[in-house]
Amino acid sequence: DVVMASGCSGAVEMAIGVLCSEGQNILLPRPGFCLYNTVAGSRNIETRLYNLVAERNWEVDIAHMESLIDQNTAAILINNPSNP
Repeated sequence: DVVMASGCSGAVEMAIGVLCSEGQNILLPRPGFCLYNTVAGSRNIETRLYNLVAERNWEVDIAHMESLIDQNTAAILINNPSNP
């Protein structure tokens, strides 16, 4: 399938809109691209930020990520480098 979007912002809006519903949460990397948080917030989707560890070449802190997951977690965004 091919999906066309109006730039990065449109693609992020479509992706979050398809994956998450109001009242759910999405895990995002910290530091990360701010647009994900903005789009999720506009749809009443809670964002939870998991840590990237600079001293380990920006690896995901897996233990921290796992601690944020619950029954309302709809998606986990993993993006490296942290840019759309």
